[in-house]
Amino acid sequence: MLTLKNINTYEPDYYELMPRCVYMQTEDGKDWYYHRLNFQSDTLKVCYGSDNVIRMASYNVQAITPPAGCSVSEVAREDVPEDFDDMGNWVFDGSAIVRRVYTAEELAAQALAKKNILIAAATAAINPLQDAVDLEIATEDELAQLQAWKKYRVLLNRVVTSAAEIAWPEEPK
Repeated sequence: MLTLKNINTYEPDYYELMPRCVYMQTEDGKDWYYHRLNFQSDTLKVCYGSDNVIRMASYNVQAITPPAGCSVSEVAREDVPEDFDDMGNWVFDGSAIVRRVYTAEELAAQALAKKNILIAAATAAINPLQDAVDLEIATEDELAQLQAWKKYRVLLNRVVTSAAEIAWPEEPK
């Protein structure tokens, strides 16, 4: 199976005589556009960074445009995990696609992002309810909803995103 490592842009000799486009080559000087033709047509091509996290994948090598510093390897169709995706959940370990194991810092960052999204959604639900209260036209149901959403938002703010196990509060109905 072919691997083209550490692909970056470069300026070829006689660049001023060449068509104006982006030229890419591997760390050992192989031209990306020429050597990508050596990939087998029936394999999955995975593009991954120096952290080995798979950033994009396709059976069609022409659909792969490696970002600077990324490598591309091919994997036999039968070796691709059934639930594989190219959303950052998998890594290429040099010979196989394996599920990504997140660090504690990565998990905390994911939890913080989720917390911020949930708080924004709670605030969006609270605003019109609070408007009804401020205008003294809130119904009993709106008052109850406002109370529930505010409690939910307070509980969200108390979530410690660096904890190993996070108990997310239940969203109001």
